[in-house]
Amino acid sequence: MDLKIKSNAPEVSKYLGTVARKQLPFVSAVTATDLAKQVKRKEQSQIGKYFELRTNWLTKPGAMPIKYARKSDYPNAYATLRVKDEIAATAAVGGDRPHKGGKMAVPFSNTGVGRSTREILNPARKTLPRSKWPSKIVKAGRGTRSKTSRRKKPKPFFLTSRRTGDKYVAIRTEHAAYPLQILYGFVDRVDIPEQWPLIDNAKAYVHRNHDRMFRANLYKALLTAK
Repeated sequence: MDLKIKSNAPEVSKYLGTVARKQLPFVSAVTATDLAKQVKRKEQSQIGKYFELRTNWLTKPGAMPIKYARKSDYPNAYATLRVKDEIAATAAVGGDRPHKGGKMAVPFSNTGVGRSTREILNPARKTLPRSKWPSKIVKAGRGTRSKTSRRKKPKPFFLTSRRTGDKYVAIRTEHAAYPLQILYGFVDRVDIPEQWPLIDNAKAYVHRNHDRMFRANLYKALLTAK
């Protein structure tokens, strides 16, 4: 997702002197870029209010890169703030996340025993790295035996519902056939609610701070103009 921050510098150019008008392309680009930087800093500092952060990825610089505005694009110069994480970007606008080719595996928040798939498969961090994906855990679980018992430990397996045809990854909670814990389900798409008001927050920040930052950058540019 890309979020563009523009400047209304062209609208005020007629009120400025010759020297100031010459500085407008530079000041417009700098202001748009500065606003993007400030929005990024503010949103990353409070993103934990909207998501349960299992890693610090979304708070790293690379998660929200900025394409700086260029004065050569004036009067249409703008800075672009990107969100590289697909889930986070979709949560900023809401909507479906379709899977490209086949079905996607979705971990369960409650596997049937009051614990999530993340808590069961990777309790230390509650994340699901590639090694904990369905095909990996089913393959890795084949033929394993407990070190303290001759019987095989419960292992993940693929399960298809006879009634609906839906496919899951399950694991037995005991050595008996039942009960089962359902670790993953397979779906065509996932509906992601709008949880992160990034766009509204950015608009509000730009509205509150654009004029002040523009004036400061213009004053600085005039002091250094040649």
